[in-house]
Amino acid sequence: MKPTVLVDRAEAALDLGRSAEAARFAAEALALDPNDGDAKYALARAQRDQGRLDEAEATARDLLAQYPEVAWNHHLLGSVIDHRVGMAAKRQACAHYEQAYRLRPDDADLAEDYADAMRRTDRLVEAKRVAVAGLRESPDHVGLLRVRARLALKLDEPLVASRLSRRALALAPEDAEAHEVRAAVAFARDRYVVAERHELEALRLQPSRNSWVARQGIREARYMQSPWYVVSLVPVGLVFAPPWPWRALTMAVAAAAFVCLWPISGWAILANLIYFVAARTAICACRGSRPRGGPLG
Repeated sequence: MKPTVLVDRAEAALDLGRSAEAARFAAEALALDPNDGDAKYALARAQRDQGRLDEAEATARDLLAQYPEVAWNHHLLGSVIDHRVGMAAKRQACAHYEQAYRLRPDDADLAEDYADAMRRTDRLVEAKRVAVAGLRESPDHVGLLRVRARLALKLDEPLVASRLSRRALALAPEDAEAHEVRAAVAFARDRYVVAERHELEALRLQPSRNSWVARQGIREARYMQSPWYVVSLVPVGLVFAPPWPWRALTMAVAAAAFVCLWPISGWAILANLIYFVAARTAICACRGSRPRGGPLG
């Protein structure tokens, strides 16, 4: 069988999520032609999707040494490193995404992944510049709209985030990540019913996504709508709503009630605080560290 046929089969298997089958076809193609760049590209993607990151990185580096002028080879190596744990790996991956973007600044897919990598490494201003430039050339690119909306949230631009997330959904109503971004924007604007609806829709469209993060997001949105959360805020409002000097009196009464009702008051506040802070921290950490793969992986 010709190497080109085997590579086509490997790419088809990758599109169907059959990484083991794709790796087998790509290896067979390389056995016939060890210098086949397309076969190496498919093999590295398959190895990455299987979690064989050391092998995937070696294959990607070999391909990059053979064809350093191809932007997508830099992107491939970046996506492999991006699957490793830790901020150092994220920064190293970002450097390869940057090289790919510099070789093809007109490619919106490369701009998306480069901007998102900078977002996840807290280079927000640079990420915004790349995302805005990409949207100027490709205003209907859903991926760039999603990244720009996430950046707007981090840069305290809620109206921009809302507008862009709505546009992404209008262009791709069946895109799970677009619903996830819309949920994050709605949550940031205290629209918990909307956030819950889009979290549920994202989970329906893509059941294979991180179900713990998705379900925690749904639980959190429901919790913020619950009577318990509302009731927990009432004492805070009563304490801090009055103007000075009356606020000093309400604060003194609150402190006295806290002491007199101890330990019940302490346990109630602690339980409420731990659940909210822990859930938010875990969800943000999981969402923020998720690697990107681009349209080809």
